[in-house]
Amino acid sequence: MSNKFTLPAEEASRLRVLSVGGNLTVKGWEKPEIHLRVEEDESPLRQEADAILVESSGDMLLRMPYDFSLEVLRADGDVLLKNIQGDSHLHEIHGSLRARDLGALQAENLNGDFSGRRIHGDVHLRHVAGSAHARDVDGQFAADVVGGDLRLKEISGGVSAKCGGDAMLTLAPVPWQAYHIEAGGDLLCRFVEDASARLHLESVSGEIRLRLAETSQDLNEGEHDLVLGENEEAPPVHLSAGGVLTVRQWTETPLPPAGMPEDITRQVEEQVLAQLDMVEAQLDAHLSTLGARLSGDPLPEHVRERIERRLEAARERVQRRMQAAQHRHRLRRHRRAVEPVSEDERLMILQMLQAGTITAEQADKLLAALEGNPQ
Repeated sequence: MSNKFTLPAEEASRLRVLSVGGNLTVKGWEKPEIHLRVEEDESPLRQEADAILVESSGDMLLRMPYDFSLEVLRADGDVLLKNIQGDSHLHEIHGSLRARDLGALQAENLNGDFSGRRIHGDVHLRHVAGSAHARDVDGQFAADVVGGDLRLKEISGGVSAKCGGDAMLTLAPVPWQAYHIEAGGDLLCRFVEDASARLHLESVSGEIRLRLAETSQDLNEGEHDLVLGENEEAPPVHLSAGGVLTVRQWTETPLPPAGMPEDITRQVEEQVLAQLDMVEAQLDAHLSTLGARLSGDPLPEHVRERIERRLEAARERVQRRMQAAQHRHRLRRHRRAVEPVSEDERLMILQMLQAGTITAEQADKLLAALEGNPQ
């Protein structure tokens, strides 16, 4: 059972969360006080100079003045931050981080995923073990290391990011910024129709695909330079992928040309995720007023959080299924590309079998491997 505590905060300007043994939720509000809900019997809140300090061995729910800055030293569970105008700095988070309607954000180590929306300042993620999704960032975005997938949209400033999985980006480059993105897997970058950029493209697998307004090309080369637009001050954009690198320019065409299953899969994924974004925005607006319409009271926070978590889970399921479909297509494409076993290779295997160099079982496995169907 949780207990509630309140501390006046008129003479403070920042909140320091020293340690949380479970999940942490911090939300800003207009009241000049700290509201805390924890399992402890006595209040863990205390003030030192202009800072409010707090820690708990279990879950923690905090309300603080929205113009406060926030520092979290350690949280052993998931973290949710919302409606905070001041800067937020997180050090060790052993779960995932969800950020909504924040000022500038810096996170050192996240053992889970990152999801950020409506960030009014720069975002800097040093290490994210899982995936990172960010949208509507009014500033620069930097992610030194992301272990999983990366998805960025509506970033007003420059981007510097490196991920181990796939990357999906929507960029509108501005002249005074720079863009450098590396993905260990596939990388899809979509540019707005009037974008200007000096592109340097790299693909370790040697697969670069251009789906531009006036041309569509598949390039079997590791590097390619390209200029979009006619602006002489176009910013540099460096894109690097371990797998397929696709550059797409926004057009009104709903789907790419036929005969391109993987591109179609990507397009369907973008459309589904865009619809989820629209649903989430509409849902957030409805939830803000639903409680008042029904009972005159705001909708309880735990109800809002449960709905938001389920919507986020739906988004992740869509991405996993789309990625699985892309993976299956790549496997089928690879198997079709394997050349049939030649008569010389069959004769060599037969001679090795007759000489006793290999067994019959080993001969079958070797033949299957050459045919592209390892046992």
